[in-house]
Amino acid sequence: MAEQVSHHPPISAFYAERFNKKIQFNAHIWTKLKFLGMSIGVHNIGQGCVSCLDYDEHYILTFPNGYGRSVLTVPWVELGRECNINCSKTGYSANIVFHTKPFCGARSTELLLLHRVVVFNQLLLFGFFLCQLNHILLPNCPF
Repeated sequence: MAEQVSHHPPISAFYAERFNKKIQFNAHIWTKLKFLGMSIGVHNIGQGCVSCLDYDEHYILTFPNGYGRSVLTVPWVELGRECNINCSKTGYSANIVFHTKPFCGARSTELLLLHRVVVFNQLLLFGFFLCQLNHILLPNCPF
């Protein structure tokens, strides 16, 4: 279920559940628009909560920003910004960085993914990956 709960500023709230798995998701989000020359940036402000009811765990997460690039020529969309997922009960947390395509020096098929997972406030050695995904995976990339 989704509803716009405020018009000024425009805030949306949504809720979903999988009753037989006892998982719930609820969130609120509002956007802040920026015009960046040939691009439009949509900054998503708000947070979501995934609740695992059997374990009484609540994972709080943030949302990435969206960018509409080359709006006057051949438009394309990408995500950018760091998103966080945290559970206060277990201490699990993850920081996921969505890298936007650089203006110079990157091929259109190149995607940089930086992923760092922190468990119990300690950085796991195998939790830090920097991979270049362009249909050829690097040898140290676990994907």
